[in-house]
Parts: sequence; structure tokens; C-alpha cells
Amino acid sequence: MDTSRGRIVILLNEEKAPQSSGFIRELVDAGRFDGTMFYRSAAASGPEAPNEFVEGGLLSSFVLSGEPTSVSASGLPTLAPLESTDLTGLRHVRGAVSLARDVLDTGVAIPDIVIYLTESPAADAGGRYSPDGKGYPVFGQVVEGIEIFDQLAGESRTGKTWVPMLQGQILAEPLVIKRARIR
Repeated sequence: MDTSRGRIVILLNEEKAPQSSGFIRELVDAGRFDGTMFYRSAAASGPEAPNEFVEGGLLSSFVLSGEPTSVSASGLPTLAPLESTDLTGLRHVRGAVSLARDVLDTGVAIPDIVIYLTESPAADAGGRYSPDGKGYPVFGQVVEGIEIFDQLAGESRTGKTWVPMLQGQILAEPLVIKRARIR
């Protein structure tokens, strides 16, 4: 990814997470991530914990638009069934990349990627961060540019959103994904 703050390289784990990796590959090949943003930083362990992840992708315009609707009504692509961490053996460790989920409605994976800055077992299958206990599907690893996300996690989260549960988690200055490509 070429971003407003530098280059980020993510290694897809197509062997262990073929469905999730394929979903991302299709979106990247179609140019769907170009012009989107990393817009959210929060902690899977609770509001008092240090920020554990940064999230961004196709939901950036949806979350920041000011037009309340459900993910299912938004027309965004989704992925089901989930490749849980129990199935793939991949875990939410520093640099892990997983898909976000529509945990408030359908439970499907949605076209946002989440970069983990710390080990976060609460996001794995059986962890307490997803209401259904299925966790979030890990499909890759940041191999270049993790320091960009470390910096983002420490920045102001005073950005605006219409989503009540995301108040205080929206970056004041999101990171723009200028161009995403698969090599």
C-alpha cells in the first residue's frame, strides 16, 4: 500500500486463510481500497487499555459519512462463513492483519482490515471481543510499515462518526490509502 505517510507491505497467508485472503485480493485487484482510509484506533481489551489496533478500508466512507444505515443495507461486499482463528491456527499477534466483522447485525466479515499492534487474544475465536465468540479472521501479517500504525495509535481520536459505539475511536487525521496493489 502506498499511503499518505509511507509504504506498508502486508503478506497474505493464502495457505492458511485462503477465503479471507481471496476476499482481500479481489477487493485490491478491483481498486476498491484506493482512496479509502485507516480511520479508527482502539483497544480490544477495553477503553482504558492502550490502543491495540488500527482499522481502515471500505467502511471509512460509511462510518464517517454521517448517514446512519446498517452494513447489510450499505451495499458493501461481505464474506461468510468466517475462517476463524481456531480453523486457521493464525492468531492476533503484533502485526497480524484481520478482517473486521459486522458484529452488531449479520456477523459476516466486512471489507475493513484491522492491524494489531499488540498480542490480542480477546480478538481470537473464543475471545471476549466478539459477542458471538467467533473472533475475527486473521489472514496476513504486516512485514513493512508497522511503525506507521504505531504512530497512528497514539494520535488524537476526536474524529466524527454517526456510529455511537465508535465515539472516541475515530482518528482526527486518518491515514489515506492512495493505492493498494498485490504483487
